[in-house]
Amino acid sequence: YYPSECLDKERTIILAPKGSGIKVTKLDDLKGKRIGVVRGYAYGPEFNNHQGLKKAVCNDDDQLIKVFAKKRVELAAGMDEGSMRFLCKKAGIETEVVYVLEATVSYVAFSKAIGERGKILADKFGNALRQLKKEGFIEKVQGKYF
Repeated sequence: YYPSECLDKERTIILAPKGSGIKVTKLDDLKGKRIGVVRGYAYGPEFNNHQGLKKAVCNDDDQLIKVFAKKRVELAAGMDEGSMRFLCKKAGIETEVVYVLEATVSYVAFSKAIGERGKILADKFGNALRQLKKEGFIEKVQGKYF
């Protein structure tokens, strides 16, 4: 059983330094810009197969953030917005999302094996999560990290 409220919206994103003035409305707007990516990551078929993008390949997220901080790339592609924003904040880099490559929602699942109790737990969890979001608690906690 799934609650009526999603836990999180996971986004694959393109980050730019805050105040860069970079505007992206479609992938072609990225042409001519150096974009840091991580080897082996899939950023979505449209981005992965797009011709004409200058991609600087890094070995992992930490290396990508270092290259981005030193301005060896203008933009950084991230598979998980939350972890990218956390790593940037940790490195002292202020960023902004300039393009969303993909977005999916995630849920907490409750087992059907426990019968009606699973459905009740899912409903209670969804209601509590919705209330926490409404009160700003989730945003406040996330603000500590990114």
